[in-house]
Amino acid sequence: MSVYLKPCTGCPLRSGCEQRDDFRKRVSGLGLRSATFNCGRLRLALSPGTRITISHPIAALSDREHAYSPEFEIIRVDLPATITSSKDDKFSCVVDRDALLAAIEDHEADAEKVDIYRFRRAMSHRRIVKFLDEPRRTICECGHVRLADGRCDRRPDDSCWRDGLAGTPQPAKEEATTP
Repeated sequence: MSVYLKPCTGCPLRSGCEQRDDFRKRVSGLGLRSATFNCGRLRLALSPGTRITISHPIAALSDREHAYSPEFEIIRVDLPATITSSKDDKFSCVVDRDALLAAIEDHEADAEKVDIYRFRRAMSHRRIVKFLDEPRRTICECGHVRLADGRCDRRPDDSCWRDGLAGTPQPAKEEATTP
């Protein structure tokens, strides 16, 4: 009988994980159905700024012609994103706007709400399809992803106190002079 290991089930780092194999050996023979442990490897991988691909839901127009069928159906599309925060095996992220907009337009969904749908709150690590081999993105003090021009990638109704400083030179700090 196998043991359900949390957070190993559905983990994108599962293949070739020595920690998983070691933990499985330690709990075998104890008669457990499930076991939970804190995975340091997963915690390190879910650090803010990490680039990932997630499975993102999109409400697409349904092509069914039956009178009782729904007008929309929920489909899942794999899209690139950036992790903004994490705790244990849960994370929050921001989906890349251009990729999400293209996916929404491909499925004839409501493109006006793209800036609402791309900010994802706490999700399980199982939603990650894969980790991307891209450099980490910078996260500002407000928890938003920093863009190349220095502004924060945020919702239209959110504010970031750093946005007012983007593009303006910072005044040099004056050193105290002693008489």
